[in-house]
Amino acid sequence: IAKIAALIMLGKKLKDFMLKKNNFKHIAVKESVFPFSKFDGSDIILGPEMKSTGEAMGIDYNFGKAFAKSQLSAGVNLPLKGNLFVSVKDSDKHSVYEHVKSLKNLGFRISATMGTANFLKEKKIDCVSIKKVKEGKPNIVNFINEKKISLIFNTTEGTQAIKDSFTLRRSAIYNRIPYYTTMAGAKAVVEAIKELSKKDLKISSLQKYFFKTKLNKVIKSV
Repeated sequence: IAKIAALIMLGKKLKDFMLKKNNFKHIAVKESVFPFSKFDGSDIILGPEMKSTGEAMGIDYNFGKAFAKSQLSAGVNLPLKGNLFVSVKDSDKHSVYEHVKSLKNLGFRISATMGTANFLKEKKIDCVSIKKVKEGKPNIVNFINEKKISLIFNTTEGTQAIKDSFTLRRSAIYNRIPYYTTMAGAKAVVEAIKELSKKDLKISSLQKYFFKTKLNKVIKSV
């Protein structure tokens, strides 16, 4: 692909390569590797600036397995049990319910900030309410530092909310706790944990997923 892209920049056309669609059955997931733990005071919420220092990839025939491999490759150890902490903005509460329910069924304990906890309790999810940092002690940062939290789902909205949850994010980094700040991330990690729980994750060579084609011959002929 890189060779084709370079030749296109030099004036070649896609039609010059006589490309055929590859019917790959695998899924590849790329994960950015961030240096947050090495830079004191940095925030893991992403913006327009470039913060990653590398990339990792996971490949499998199943999305959950591919995502799990991408996390493991990036140094993120996903838990198969423990305490899930949830604190999400109002617009994400209905979405997060399904993900929390899935992890509850896998044996995870659930804790949340008051607003999220009340919502989950209304949905018949057993949940322990934990204070935010500004609400006093013991709060979520205390629980994180005491190794009582295994996984975090947290979405914020508004400048003040982002500022208020900064210490939560930094504590998660220091304690190497997997932390997901979008519903897409939460959904993906739930699928990954489901697959990891089956204990049948296999590592294979790239040759297993890719087959030889006439691509090299096509490139040379052009």
